[in-house]
Amino acid sequence: MSHTPAQVVVVGSGFAGFIAARKLAQILPRERAEVTMVSATDHLCYSPLLPEVAAGRLDPQHIAVPLHGSLGCSRILQGRVEGVDFDNRKVRVACGEELSLPYDRLVLATGSVTREVLTPGLSEFAFGLKTLAEGQFIHDPCCSSCSSPTPPPIRRYAGRGSRSSSSAPGMPARRPPRSCRG
Repeated sequence: MSHTPAQVVVVGSGFAGFIAARKLAQILPRERAEVTMVSATDHLCYSPLLPEVAAGRLDPQHIAVPLHGSLGCSRILQGRVEGVDFDNRKVRVACGEELSLPYDRLVLATGSVTREVLTPGLSEFAFGLKTLAEGQFIHDPCCSSCSSPTPPPIRRYAGRGSRSSSSAPGMPARRPPRSCRG
């Protein structure tokens, strides 16, 4: 008698999704369950070190943990979840094509994104610090302003939590001490 393995789908590759998928893949034998991770990226971003990337003290690849080879999942799909049909137990995923992924168990660990706050001017002149791309994006202008003959613009930092407060002091670290004012 053949037994169809249970379909376990984990949505999100942040800390919660990464750990859930890895643990489930470790404890559930493949003949009993197939664990599928759906993620917008191909890596876990070790976000506590994003301020180091933004300040230029770490390269982005040093805080990106690749999903392939790290999880032990049956399948990793890089794509965007478009919706969940809870009645029919299916996840709609856009990954080049539209897939309908059946599940028996679903783990929703989508994490968070940079939130636009209602502070005038913030969305036009500020950047988030949640992804590798944002860390690199912040670092590049900070670094290039050092080689400019004109003084860099005044920078202000807004945010809450440890990432915001630890990012601001590190930003001037890439600027030469005397050749650049900020």
